[in-house]
Amino acid sequence: MRPQTIYCDESGFTGNDLSNVDQPHFVYVGIAITPVEADEIKNRVIRDYRVNGNELKGKNLVKYAKGRRAVSDILDNVVARSQCVVMHKKYALACKLYEYLFEPVLAAKNWIFYEIGFHRFISMIVHLELRIREGNAERLFEDFEQFMRRKDMAGLSYLFGTGPVEPEVRSLSAKVQEFCVANQQKIFEEIDFLKTLTVGKWILDLTAACLNPVLWHWGAKFESLEVYCDDSKPLESYLKEGVFDPMIGRTDKQTFELEGHSQQVTFNLSKRIELVTSDSTPGIQIADVVSSALAHALQNRVEDYSRDWLEKFDAARAINPNSIMPLSEGEAKEKILGPSGRRNALVLEELMRRSRSGSDPLSNIEQFVAHASGMTADL
Repeated sequence: MRPQTIYCDESGFTGNDLSNVDQPHFVYVGIAITPVEADEIKNRVIRDYRVNGNELKGKNLVKYAKGRRAVSDILDNVVARSQCVVMHKKYALACKLYEYLFEPVLAAKNWIFYEIGFHRFISMIVHLELRIREGNAERLFEDFEQFMRRKDMAGLSYLFGTGPVEPEVRSLSAKVQEFCVANQQKIFEEIDFLKTLTVGKWILDLTAACLNPVLWHWGAKFESLEVYCDDSKPLESYLKEGVFDPMIGRTDKQTFELEGHSQQVTFNLSKRIELVTSDSTPGIQIADVVSSALAHALQNRVEDYSRDWLEKFDAARAINPNSIMPLSEGEAKEKILGPSGRRNALVLEELMRRSRSGSDPLSNIEQFVAHASGMTADL
């Protein structure tokens, strides 16, 4: 059997700038469609809706009524064969904050912290503090983003400073800053390693992180994949590093437990992933329209057409479960105040105590986590 062709494109690309207020979401889409059908859909839509030019551009179509009707037509044809990963950029930045500030310190026993959702607890609270405009959170995010772009301390005013501007403020962001100061050697070692990688330049970019779940999904559906992605500087770096090459000709099925369900994390590529241009590849144009429609609908939820589009995505189960979106403010507070939140708060306090004293943060941490779980289970 021929490999299934998958065409991938994105909407909302801002590279390492995850604080962009004009484009709050990054959407990456992979569509399982043949080149012939993609070309037929493209030509028909251009003809029927009198689209200017010979290329479908989603960011233009969503702006006017006839273009939006064309988008709805395309969704009706391909949404069931689409897989979309959505990243809320600022929340994704909060997740990366844990990955590059906490993970280097906890790496030797990181599974313990992932099992109790400690990573989500930290990301959720610092993002919540950012949303309510807590001053320490704003300084933390600004410095973290700058630190990851430049990979040095030059110009940082807060992250590795002497302490919060208002030390008495009981904010998690202030504790994260204190944790960074106490554990900066391990954090710097991780950053120094990133400097040696070609992909280190794009460490905050979300493209590769989104492409993987898309291919996991289609890899579980089809025996072999032939993948084409819209030309992208970050992906070009990852392909040069050979990140996806181990999946070429791979037929074994590897899974792991993720958020209570089994997730296949292997896929069989018939050849290397190819970067192509949209003007010469109708499949990329279709993926572009789908990604633009979802990003636009998420940012303009009050519009009737947006609600219609979102219903189409939901009905087709086209939004990948590995998407990263924040909980509402109320849901976040409920989780933080619940048993798991209280347990993770105790774990954080213990890590802070050890950091202040200079003791090993991981020594017998399993016993402490079990004790904290028992303390909070019945409260």
